[in-house]
Amino acid sequence: MLPGMEQEVSREVIRVLKEQYEKTLQILTRWQGALETLAGELIRRETLSGEEFMEIWTRVLDII
Repeated sequence: MLPGMEQEVSREVIRVLKEQYEKTLQILTRWQGALETLAGELIRRETLSGEEFMEIWTRVLDII
């Protein structure tokens, strides 16, 4: 590797990771209520079919 290239690559990796972390945090924050509802249903029922998941997801989206 060229001199200094290792540090440059490390800086870029850190930048990309921070950027993706922020995007992920925004998505999770935006959908927190819906995700909590789904988690609650999974805890209550233990399993959900794809159809049941979509039913709950659609109902949750109508609420928010």
